[in-house]
Amino acid sequence: MKICELINDRDKVKNMSILSSTMVDGDGIRRVVSKLHGFSLPISVRKAKNEDEKLLLDWVNDPIVRKFSFNQDPITNKEHHDWFRRKINDPDCLMLIGVDSENIPIGQVRIDSHDEIGIIDISIDSAARGFGFAELLLKKSVEFWKNTGSNKPLIGDVLSSNIASQKVFINSGFMEQNNDNTNNSDVIRYILD
Repeated sequence: MKICELINDRDKVKNMSILSSTMVDGDGIRRVVSKLHGFSLPISVRKAKNEDEKLLLDWVNDPIVRKFSFNQDPITNKEHHDWFRRKINDPDCLMLIGVDSENIPIGQVRIDSHDEIGIIDISIDSAARGFGFAELLLKKSVEFWKNTGSNKPLIGDVLSSNIASQKVFINSGFMEQNNDNTNNSDVIRYILD
């Protein structure tokens, strides 16, 4: 009987909806999913540390990460160790690790600062994919980057077959740029001024 009353009283339903929306933040689904997968919101970022070397090697050699990388060959321990040593000590490289509220790593963002731009690279732990964490991580990393005082535009190059990453950049405020700026027609460039 009450349901019939509500069906016929659109104003009451609208008011109930407005009142309900003031009691929630709209992030409930993501919170439930993150708990089911062992992650707890909110997401934050921290600078990478020496102890993160093995974690980053595991992430970079994940089959999905390799599939959507420009170089799809697996990375050896030695290659990664040498690269990691260079990057973690490079003042023009900002390596960030995304963590949940329990300090569990969910992904990484690296920004390599060049003359006029910052080139961004992002990857997400396989257990954290598909739940919106990449977008949260990218937004937090951009915020961290801006708080360092940099006002350089950020650029992300994505393979045209990597639809998920394209959506992450678009949903994070990046704009697709003309392909003339890359030397590869299979690459889509995103920019955030």
